[in-house]
Amino acid sequence: MKYLKTNTAVRLCVGPFLDYIDGVTPETGITVTNTTCEMYAEDDDGTAVNRTAITLSASGGDNDMVHITNDVSGYYDLEMTAAQLNVLGRVTLVFTDVDVHLPVFQEYSVLPAQVYDSLFGTDKLQVHAAEITDGLITAAAIADGAIDAATFAANAITSTVIADDAITAAKLNTGAITADAFAADAIVAATLATGAISADAIAANTITATAIADDAITSAKINTGAFTADAFAADALVAATFATDCITNDALAATAVSEIQTGLSTLTQAQAEDACDAALVTYDAPTKAELDSGLDALPTAAEIRAEMDTNSAQLAAILADTDDIGIAGAGLTALAQASVCTEARLAELDAANLPADIDAVPTVAELLAGVIEGTITLKDTLRVALAVLAGESTGGGTGTIVFKNQAVDQDVVTATVDGSNNRTVIVLDVDY
Repeated sequence: MKYLKTNTAVRLCVGPFLDYIDGVTPETGITVTNTTCEMYAEDDDGTAVNRTAITLSASGGDNDMVHITNDVSGYYDLEMTAAQLNVLGRVTLVFTDVDVHLPVFQEYSVLPAQVYDSLFGTDKLQVHAAEITDGLITAAAIADGAIDAATFAANAITSTVIADDAITAAKLNTGAITADAFAADAIVAATLATGAISADAIAANTITATAIADDAITSAKINTGAFTADAFAADALVAATFATDCITNDALAATAVSEIQTGLSTLTQAQAEDACDAALVTYDAPTKAELDSGLDALPTAAEIRAEMDTNSAQLAAILADTDDIGIAGAGLTALAQASVCTEARLAELDAANLPADIDAVPTVAELLAGVIEGTITLKDTLRVALAVLAGESTGGGTGTIVFKNQAVDQDVVTATVDGSNNRTVIVLDVDY
């Protein structure tokens, strides 16, 4: 039994074709167009076997069959189209030519493309969880110790091999993770990698008041001595580590303040004195030399008085310089006019001269009306230049070329040219 991929064109090695008389002599030169070929497909769905006639050809057809080069055993190369193999199941090819060779039978199993590629290519068979019946895999069906830390390769389960959102609250059964579900000492400091639980490893707002179940953290669930100075990292509890308004009246339990007051009321004098003694032991008081050095840096009374006298003199000078401002004939008004407005400057700004100077400047209309040559004005020149350089033209390749204005409703330049394209006559029409 040979395997074929469904709906895929293929070339098959068929044979051997043997002489019909002795049954052993290979037929290596049969006329394929005289050979009858039939394909029988069995669907295994209760329907009748499907027969399809295959028309063999020597070349240029859908089912060319040629003798294999250098073959001496009677084998031929047969082409089959994808449409002919668009079936699934068992297929039989039968070749007959009773006057030349014995009947030849070829049997195949046509497989789905994914199955064929899994067997003979790089694809993989699809094995889905849907094929596993309910209750097939249960805790009771798994041997003790079959799945434990020792059966997993190093780093087999890490954050990088787990897809995003593979483990979420919605995918966990209620009560799946509880204190009872963990073995004793399953989660201890020794089982956690260094830095596994840090501020960076915890997503923002992962641990909030709403995310923590009621009574999840109680005094009964905290080991004695779990919270000590040694248990906290340096600077673990500083102002920067607390969220804004995390400690407010609303955030404190109703009896929090009263409990603090009750605690203080039980504080004995001896306990207070012990606390003070301990604080004094750790207090690093400044030495006399440190105090003397600090005091020496302060200015003396004489130095302060001298600085005040200097400031007073400077203030008096400023007052003397500014007392005359605003008084006629004094202050800013006392500046000599001659030093500001000289005769030469006034002459330059003489109001009588300004109108004459302005009137002497020609207008735009006067400039455009200026004659350039003969009777041709600047305005005429600009219209001619615009027509020749940027206007549409007609008559190219003939004896008369016409250049139009921008509106294409006026022939501005009409040029008569000779056989060498030299302009011999120019007619201008710029009055529009």
